[in-house]
Amino acid sequence: MNEYIIVHILNVKKWTAFYTMLFRYFILLLFTFPLSAQQVNIAVNINLLNIINKQKLEPCKENTSYLPLQINEGALELFILCQAFYQAKIDFVPHFIKVPNKRRAIWSVKQGVADVSSDFVRFDGNLKKLLSQNQMSISQPVHNKRALYYAFYTSPNNKKAKQVSSLEKLSQLKAAVPSTWVHQVNLLDKLQMKAEFVQYNNIAKFIDAQRADITLMELKGDKDRMNNRAMSGFPMVVAGKFYSRTTPESEHYVFSNKKPETKELVQAFNRGLLLLAENNLIEKAFEKMYPDLSVLKEWQDITPKPTQAK
Repeated sequence: MNEYIIVHILNVKKWTAFYTMLFRYFILLLFTFPLSAQQVNIAVNINLLNIINKQKLEPCKENTSYLPLQINEGALELFILCQAFYQAKIDFVPHFIKVPNKRRAIWSVKQGVADVSSDFVRFDGNLKKLLSQNQMSISQPVHNKRALYYAFYTSPNNKKAKQVSSLEKLSQLKAAVPSTWVHQVNLLDKLQMKAEFVQYNNIAKFIDAQRADITLMELKGDKDRMNNRAMSGFPMVVAGKFYSRTTPESEHYVFSNKKPETKELVQAFNRGLLLLAENNLIEKAFEKMYPDLSVLKEWQDITPKPTQAK
């Protein structure tokens, strides 16, 4: 009987030591890993989300490949955003806030509805104003002084626009662009071309119905892609061999300042972004987005000359 009691006491001590060790291990895990990941609200264009879902793309999956995403610049921008968070060792859950355009994305970030926008934002007067008002914070530059090239596009059914061969004839065409496309609007103004402001989703429909002739789109990819594009599901072809070049100062991700942890979030994100840049992942991902400059040797550069101060 006494031997049984002794064995029982020893077993109790053994299991007590085991559960104590297990409890200490649980406490260690508790402080090592958060109980729940941090939700990051990302403003994403609704058209981009439709493409991602339709084509079953995964730009926000950790260590995913950028290769399937090279068909869409917006998907690559979202990919870089998410991978920078992962590289920074931020345990986060991406939550997409649907927005119709970049202007609404910036508004969502400014209001704190979204923590960050998936689109690059170019450093210009509008962004400087928002930063001076302490309404937003920006990341380190993703691209710095990356040259952008634009060309005129039309519907395959618009013979007049397709066959334009001189700048004089081009200037007689009517363009359709959103009012938010600052560079394109300025170019049309300097060329003294007629322009009608329409929403992005309606541009291709407008041109296909010949309520306008052309629009300005960024040149991307190889020769075939530069000559033939799609817009909102409509095929578009280049209208005349003309291009315009602009070089924004830099491009950034914008973060909301509505939360007290924004500063730490941006600092961590920048560390992750730096690691991506050091591994040359950003340049590799966007490589197929850059236009083939050898093709443009045969095109006419109609970039407006900068005005000189008197």
